[in-house]
Amino acid sequence: MSGTDNTVLPVTVIRGLNDRVYDKRKMAALEVERIVRDLMSKSDTRQVKRVIEMLVNSFALSQNSNARKGGLIGLAAAAIALGKDIGLFLSELVPPVLKSFSDVDGRVRYFACESMYNIAKVARGSMLLFYKETFDGISKLVCDPDTHVKNGAELLDRLIKDIVTESNHFDVDMFVTLVRDRIYSNNEYVRQYLVSWIQLLCSVPDIDLVPYFPLLLDGLFKILSDPNQEIRTMTQQVLNDFLVEIGRKQGDLKTMIKVLLAHSSSSHMATQLTALVWILRFLELDGKNLTFCCAGILNAVLPCLSDENNKTENFDTAMKTKQKLLVLLTETPETLQSMNISDMMNVLVAHIQPNSVYTDATGREYKSPAMISVTTKMAVLQWILMLHTHVPVKINVHYDTIFPAVIATLSDVNDEVVLFSIKLLSSLCIQHNERDQTNFESFMESLVTLFKEDEKLLEKRCSFIIQALCQHIDCEKVFCTLASILGKKEEVGFTALVVQYLNWILLTSTSLLPLRQTLKKYGTREKKSRFSLSLSLSLSLSFSLSIIWILYSLG
Repeated sequence: MSGTDNTVLPVTVIRGLNDRVYDKRKMAALEVERIVRDLMSKSDTRQVKRVIEMLVNSFALSQNSNARKGGLIGLAAAAIALGKDIGLFLSELVPPVLKSFSDVDGRVRYFACESMYNIAKVARGSMLLFYKETFDGISKLVCDPDTHVKNGAELLDRLIKDIVTESNHFDVDMFVTLVRDRIYSNNEYVRQYLVSWIQLLCSVPDIDLVPYFPLLLDGLFKILSDPNQEIRTMTQQVLNDFLVEIGRKQGDLKTMIKVLLAHSSSSHMATQLTALVWILRFLELDGKNLTFCCAGILNAVLPCLSDENNKTENFDTAMKTKQKLLVLLTETPETLQSMNISDMMNVLVAHIQPNSVYTDATGREYKSPAMISVTTKMAVLQWILMLHTHVPVKINVHYDTIFPAVIATLSDVNDEVVLFSIKLLSSLCIQHNERDQTNFESFMESLVTLFKEDEKLLEKRCSFIIQALCQHIDCEKVFCTLASILGKKEEVGFTALVVQYLNWILLTSTSLLPLRQTLKKYGTREKKSRFSLSLSLSLSLSFSLSIIWILYSLG
């Protein structure tokens, strides 16, 4: 080779390292090993450096691919010969091998992996000086199109992992930075490589990754939906290990729960389930300090309750999480008193109104399901009632938003939903002050409008709704208010029909017996109360002599 210093390496060695045949290059490398070992026995480090420089400049960086292969084998041979003294020469040995990781020739890249393996095997802990560059190089080689290169990279990776586990001075900060820079890669081999490293460091007793969990969590959750089952399994195990560690040391739960909430709405069931499991565990660990994200948690669990007909782990975990949060808030009323419930109310109201668009505290837009389950509706109604019980003043601010949404549920086909909606509406309307009376009158007006717009509801559910309402609010007040509203309606046919239903309810309902007795008691004109007069006038609009009117007159 032109320009080669024959005083450094014999011509036969130079020729052998350049040969296209692997065995000849190997034989030449063995001679390099002998030469370096001999020089080190004489402590001739200057000449050793010249040998390494020649292997780098004349071979490893050559334009000829066979020479590059020979140079890499030669550098590995020199490393083996150096033994415990390799640390003196690592800065000369490692960089050219790292450069060869990106060689255009696949065989060169393979020999670069082999060479680095031999260098690292000798250097052990000293190799950590080049951990950043080595990690970066392997992260690219693991997805190499050449299978041999990929296998070589995996072998080298295992050795580097062994070295790291032996070390007492591993730079975790640097590692996390390296992982974060690559964790959003979609390449399955890169993902597997990163997860395997995180898994390894989680298992090392002297390395504490808990402070770094918030930096890694989002990327890991994204990997959890990878198409490759093996990668998903690895990632799930890492997350399980993380959660165990958090149970021991907690860490920054407030930052991490924001990541969990973002992934709790994932369309990938396993990702969603894992997020819900983490949220539930966080509430168990430090729920009182996580109530600031109540709206986000409700936004996570309520959609999952729509799976009631096919109970899944997601459904069960969402139910447990909802209940845990409910208990936390009811046990600490002072927390509710200090909370701004506006975001929570947006989420709750949206989840009893199909296809409702709403935004969370961060401005992210959501849309409620087109089909909302009974379980979800019941959960929402229970939550609103709980809030009204504990912080009625805060709920009253949202009256205009809550009322129309809850009233709409009265047309629900499920009796349980209707009954609880009536209970909630009644709670909102119980007369304590002028505002409550206005609320009740508004409720009755809306109910009459609902009957008018939905004839089937009037026909099939009027009796059910009115009787249920009378279980929570004085029946005289209910009928008197309805009578007053109907008396002002211009739609004579509709009004007559409603009055007929009211007549029938009054006549047949066992629970309304006291009201019937009241009507009879105040039958004489001079004893008529304002209530009985208003009611009787409205009922007369039916254009027929109803049985109840006869009953009234005979009194």
